Amino acid sequence: MSLLRAASLIAFLSLVSKVVGLFRDQIIAYYCGLSAVTDAYQVASLIPVQFALIMLGGLNGPFHSAVVSTLTRFFKEDKPKVYGRVLTTAMLLSVVSTSLIATLLFVFAPQIMALWGKMPAETVALAVIQMRIMAPAFVVSGLIGIFYGILSIKNTFITPSLSPIMASLGVIVSLVLFSGPDPVSLSQALAWGTLFGAILQLLLQLVPLLGFFKTMHVEVDFKDPELKNFLHLLLPAMLSSTIGQVNIFIIQFFAGGLQEGSISAFRFGNLLIQLPLGILLTALLVPLLPLLSAAINTEELSGVTSEATFLPLKERLNQGLRPILMLTVPITILLICFGHFAIVLLFERGEFNAADSWLTYQVLVFLSLSITVYAIRDLLIRVFYALGDSKTPFLSSFITIGA
Repeated sequence: MSLLRAASLIAFLSLVSKVVGLFRDQIIAYYCGLSAVTDAYQVASLIPVQFALIMLGGLNGPFHSAVVSTLTRFFKEDKPKVYGRVLTTAMLLSVVSTSLIATLLFVFAPQIMALWGKMPAETVALAVIQMRIMAPAFVVSGLIGIFYGILSIKNTFITPSLSPIMASLGVIVSLVLFSGPDPVSLSQALAWGTLFGAILQLLLQLVPLLGFFKTMHVEVDFKDPELKNFLHLLLPAMLSSTIGQVNIFIIQFFAGGLQEGSISAFRFGNLLIQLPLGILLTALLVPLLPLLSAAINTEELSGVTSEATFLPLKERLNQGLRPILMLTVPITILLICFGHFAIVLLFERGEFNAADSWLTYQVLVFLSLSITVYAIRDLLIRVFYALGDSKTPFLSSFITIGA
């Protein structure tokens, strides 16, 4: 499948997924508005959902990128023992490590929430309830990311692009059918819906992979050199993602000391940024990453390099860079000019009032200015992954903390 055809297919499927995700957030806004419930949900979901499920386990996330960058060559060369051994060991390590983290999140939820020291006591209490319910999503996230990687290598893009719909449907069904009028009931409905949606997302990934797993070579080898390459890419990428979440924590920490709903305003403002940006990046980067990896001549890189060595990689990079520049600049201008109208049209109903719309728009204006550089950064990170270099993106992430 050509890059253009694959990108068009993924863009369409991602659009469907994003529309369902938008409807999910409209439901959340209708039932909760900018309130202690949505503030608590933003804080409680930072680690198990925004970091684990979306950043680590999502499309273009560390697990997905590490699988594609490490194992594409062995799939193409038909070496099932090599990629089977790496995948088996990687999945085992993922389940064990994420289960430990999920347990710590459940046990120490009150202490973790205490880090947001400026939040009202009611918001903290609701966040503890939600974090304990959503903690198992951390276990699901690693497996989803690994499955995404396998499907990308096998050029199966439909299921990964549609699977986020499951996560959205879980929240929608839970809020509509099981939420009550009190904050505790709303918080529980949000959290249980999020966890149920994550499980559905994992199950959907298994459907096209059932035949693959039935015949996959199963062997655990912690000393496998390709596993070390996998971890060499995965761990710094995870740390880079962690630094990204530190930025969100900083925003939430200061917003927690402002008026109720300030944390949630960032969520809804960021939603209007990620809606077009997510479709664009998913459409371009998911099919481009295997091509970037294939454009690298490993033998040449291990010896003397010349400009010709990197020529195929530069061509693939330009394939992604040109459309990013052509699309993100107009998107930025449109959001700044018509963002308030869009927020009113999409969210201002139920518990979401006019004051909530104006607060969200103020956040949106400043977030819009980051769209172009955000997109270029994500493309360049994949180039470093293709070169087997995950340290440079990790080190550069520290600059954002200082900013």
